[in-house]
Amino acid sequence: MRDVLPFGVLLTIVLSTGNAAAGTRDDGLLDPSWFSPDELEFREAGKLDYLWVRPGFSLDGKTIQFLPWATVQLPAERDKNDRAAAEKINESFPPRITEAFAKELTGRATIVPADGQLRVYGRLVDCNAGNALAYVWPHFTFELKFVDAEGNLQVAVHTRQAGALRDAGMPLAGKVNKRNSGRWAAMIAKPFAEGIESVWRRAKPSDP
Repeated sequence: MRDVLPFGVLLTIVLSTGNAAAGTRDDGLLDPSWFSPDELEFREAGKLDYLWVRPGFSLDGKTIQFLPWATVQLPAERDKNDRAAAEKINESFPPRITEAFAKELTGRATIVPADGQLRVYGRLVDCNAGNALAYVWPHFTFELKFVDAEGNLQVAVHTRQAGALRDAGMPLAGKVNKRNSGRWAAMIAKPFAEGIESVWRRAKPSDP
């Protein structure tokens, strides 16, 4: 006769298997299933944090289309200040990403408004805005995925940034916000200009 495991033991096994499949990178914020159903070898790539690149990938000669970011979905523990800051970032930061890539990839790839050979999707997965003071540096985490015309994933990025200042009606904060967000966007785009596959190959393998 076959042994029958108690229900509680079976439930523990199922939950453990599910958690292992989802992975625990960046305290569980990195959900590999958003990028692809396939297993991805993420590596810790410096300022990009977690990176995966399809072997042989190149941006050279490609047209790239940046799509609007997905609706913000933050962890349940985030408060209304975090959510308000996240909505601002979700509106203001994606154009900076597009501008940075257009600048860094000049002569190598072309940013287009539609029908790109590569489509870039983004989403904000966390935002911690701190307290209600004006000069606070929210920290935010976002993801980018580069997909070809056939829907095949080419590049996956999960990265954390010290975010933009909330202006609270103060012009100076607004100026600093714009300058910093441009700088952070450039930090994301530069490794692509250097050769993103080379960056990934040099990076340290990441434990799930």
